[in-house]
Amino acid sequence: MPKPEVSFEGNQVSVGARKWNAPYLLEYCAQVDDKILVIYEHSPSRTWGQFHNLEAFDLTGHKLWTAEHPTNETADSYVQFLALDPLTVLNFAGFIYQIDLATGKILTREFTK
Repeated sequence: MPKPEVSFEGNQVSVGARKWNAPYLLEYCAQVDDKILVIYEHSPSRTWGQFHNLEAFDLTGHKLWTAEHPTNETADSYVQFLALDPLTVLNFAGFIYQIDLATGKILTREFTK
């Protein structure tokens, strides 16, 4: 059976014919197996604390986990997926992180700048 097509607009995620709303505007969205991974847009106006902007959902929109924040800085966030298998993401500060797909925990970190 083919995988349903995944797309997004604003904060709405579409998985095949099913649609659901994420809590924030989306920058990226991808599917890995039975998980929908999202990176929320990070606005410089968010100054009230760390914005945990990488989350995983099941195909119906139920949140499975929120990834560990990449640093202790409030202005930092994840900015893009580099690979989905293994889940590898880049953060604003120039680090590449491998994230555990089952838990959202950081497995490895590598500085790139």
